[in-house]
Amino acid sequence: MPPDQATGLRRRSGQTPCVLHCFSLATTTGERLGAALHRYGWRVLRIETGARHSAPTAAHSLFDGPQQLARGQLNVLAMAHGDVWLAPGLRMDAAGIAAVAARYDAVLLDADFTCDAWVPLPGAENHVIIDAPTEVRALQRAFRLLKTVALCQPGSKVSLIGDAFACGRLREAGSRFLDIAFVRKVLCFAEEVEPFAALAARMAGEEKGRSARC
Repeated sequence: MPPDQATGLRRRSGQTPCVLHCFSLATTTGERLGAALHRYGWRVLRIETGARHSAPTAAHSLFDGPQQLARGQLNVLAMAHGDVWLAPGLRMDAAGIAAVAARYDAVLLDADFTCDAWVPLPGAENHVIIDAPTEVRALQRAFRLLKTVALCQPGSKVSLIGDAFACGRLREAGSRFLDIAFVRKVLCFAEEVEPFAALAARMAGEEKGRSARC
């Protein structure tokens, strides 16, 4: 079945919206994950929520993210691996975001560690992806993010990519200070040769017969 046809079937199947909260110091992490999912036929909306812009010609608007949602007119930029929406500071509890998420196979929030705030989309499958940083302060922020997820919505899926040593530090700190049942569910792709491909395969249910979509 062609990827675009498979994508349409997934959107019509009424599945729970999927939100990928991707935190990284690198501007290319979200783009690479979106590209990996695109190869499985997923239609992804990548939302750049920080001040940085990885898209070569980011779309701009007279209206900010919440205003665009209220008007029902998102100023998105069509890229090779999906749509990109520039919406600095957007939170997933913004009015209207659930309706947007329903139109895509996944919404990917592309953020850095300058903001500790994390808000899941109610009623959605929330998957937090942490590109573990080596810089000490950023790693501390990454752990605070992990702690917030563990306390606010422990049922969220969490995956670690990036530096293997930094990933180990996060897991070690989690084992000391967080619920051990939550930490045991955290997946790590740091040792993978192609971590984005492995993560995308896991989400798409193509890894060893897994059926989980997100």
